[in-house]
Amino acid sequence: MASEISVLVTGFEPFGDHRENISEKVAEMVNGQRKISCPWTGEEIDVNVETTKLTVDAQGAQHTAQRVRQGARWDAILHVGLCERCETPRVEQLARDRLDMRIPDNAGRQINATPLDGYGHRGCWIDVSILDKAHFP
Repeated sequence: MASEISVLVTGFEPFGDHRENISEKVAEMVNGQRKISCPWTGEEIDVNVETTKLTVDAQGAQHTAQRVRQGARWDAILHVGLCERCETPRVEQLARDRLDMRIPDNAGRQINATPLDGYGHRGCWIDVSILDKAHFP
């Protein structure tokens, strides 16, 4: 019997000078049901991928956390973003407890040098050593 897991993948609407946001396109591409094979056991896993396009403002920043507070549950949450300087995909390994907005969000808000919650930086739960270095430097 196959296991079933649920995954939320979020992307963002365009912002700044961008007419489109690749993160939204990536999220849309993975939406839906699929079967994958566990790389360690070979077990077949049914995966239900739900996608959400987030607004680039305070509401979008809180959207997923608000859904969790309201009882929504997933086995994994993957937030996909746009990196203007990157040539290849990368996994962020540190979430900084500091809001430093280089440009205003889509609501015109621009906050700098402000702690997010004051609990400090947070590390990534992904074992990046298993990723193909050619695709995730």
